[in-house]
Amino acid sequence: MKPGSVDDGFVLAGETPAARRAFVNVDGLEPDAVRVVEAIVERMRLGQARYGPLHLATDQRDLRIETAEELLDACVYTACRALRDADSEATVAALQRQVREAELAGDQETARAKVWELYQLQRARAAKTP
Repeated sequence: MKPGSVDDGFVLAGETPAARRAFVNVDGLEPDAVRVVEAIVERMRLGQARYGPLHLATDQRDLRIETAEELLDACVYTACRALRDADSEATVAALQRQVREAELAGDQETARAKVWELYQLQRARAAKTP
């Protein structure tokens, strides 16, 4: 076997690249695990389309720095999503409070309007949430 190649028991790395590429064994993996593998494969395809083929032996990037930058980006995206969700939750809570207050005041027109706003907001949130 060549140095750096992988013998995973399915196809030796020294065999034809086409044979290696055509076979990814996901037997025994749960459906969600298969989805993760598929997502990684799709991400690799996207990277290849954008940046060209990956050649580890000649790749000049500092992958530690690349990793750190990607993780920092992920932290930013996570914080933004958390803040957006918190803002949305605060808006929902405020609308629910306004509905209760209008109902207690006997203002059915305002209560209906606030229920409609709440419905529209929740529909928009559901459409954005994967």
